[in-house]
Amino acid sequence: MVPVILSILVSTGIQAPDTLIVAANNPPVWGDRPELIEELRIGMLEGPEEYTFGRVSGLAIGHQGTVYVGDDQIPTIRQFGPEGRWIRDIGRQGEGPGEYNSGLGMRSLDGQTLAILDPRNSRVTRYRNGTYDFSFPSLSGLFSADLFAIDTAGCSYVKTFVIDPQKPFDPGEEWDMAWIRFDGDGEVLDTLNIPPEDQVGGGFVISGKGGYFRPFSVMTVTALSPRGYLVTARNDEYAVHRPLPDGRVVRIEHHAQSIPVGPEEGRQWEEWVQHFERRSADAGQPREFGPIPDTKPFIRHLFVDDDARIWVAVYAEARFTPYSETEKAERGDRPSLEWNQPLDWDVFDPKGRFLGRITLPDKTSLMAARGTTVWGSQAGAFDEEYVVRFRIQSPGGELQHAFAAGGQGF
Repeated sequence: MVPVILSILVSTGIQAPDTLIVAANNPPVWGDRPELIEELRIGMLEGPEEYTFGRVSGLAIGHQGTVYVGDDQIPTIRQFGPEGRWIRDIGRQGEGPGEYNSGLGMRSLDGQTLAILDPRNSRVTRYRNGTYDFSFPSLSGLFSADLFAIDTAGCSYVKTFVIDPQKPFDPGEEWDMAWIRFDGDGEVLDTLNIPPEDQVGGGFVISGKGGYFRPFSVMTVTALSPRGYLVTARNDEYAVHRPLPDGRVVRIEHHAQSIPVGPEEGRQWEEWVQHFERRSADAGQPREFGPIPDTKPFIRHLFVDDDARIWVAVYAEARFTPYSETEKAERGDRPSLEWNQPLDWDVFDPKGRFLGRITLPDKTSLMAARGTTVWGSQAGAFDEEYVVRFRIQSPGGELQHAFAAGGQGF
């Protein structure tokens, strides 16, 4: 990973004269335990290449439900109609105009324009109606999820490491991170500083469908809103912060009980601690990982959807799913992952009103949400990948009343 040196660094540390506290403990607007009803599934275990995915790395929703899917294993970008029918591939692999070597972020600007972040070519590329439009340098050296966004004003954001150009570069130093903001022509406007994670405990990451997991680390988590501000939380308390244009901060507090780490679950994660400590020692760089706490933090991740609603991935009581003998044999010396978190998300509107708790199916990554529609990528029984569209449904039926009630911010 290559850090980016910027001569312009605008601090966005919140100097809030006032904090508006919202106690988001209202009865859930979507009812108790709203469901996700699958409406559409794109993908096949075996079939035409345009319907088989290797590794879904990006997804964007365009005009009238058009779906753009980035497959970083090939790599390729495929466009599907709202009913799931393949329309065309966009661009191709390479380094020339309109080509790409990776697609770790995708967004639709106006329904007809698609923008992708291509870290391996260090640029953002835009396509109009499936045809190459233009590209600009991305100023990023990261290769992970959640690197690219576009706000409602049409500005692009690229997440990157940032170092102070006035200080000597130290590769062992923990680098700051920021979102670099570009205007519609690809010119750098400013930067939005990301608070340091300041992680306590854990120290290793296990990734998979459903997101990455840092077992019970206390840390600061953030997400970028399509309205151009950062939502933040320190995950050892259930409180989410979002800034207002006048400098004030909304603190959304939600009542929750701390979840204990069960004995068997704790033993699983202790085995992972020992596994990573052995690996680091064998590599000649001994490190300590852990410890595994007695209780879990409250928040795992944050996500802000197209309607600026705040999705909070919460820690919950783990479930035990035993491996088959074949699965055990395939793992080799890796510890078990039979104790897993359900994919529970609490959803709040921008004003802090609690909408409800959504549980994603196992092995599903949340990728987009708008109105009553949720999009995700999902792994099948043989690790084949699908793109799935769900409809949120309350126990009493439709949710139209929930969205007609506002939630457009303060």
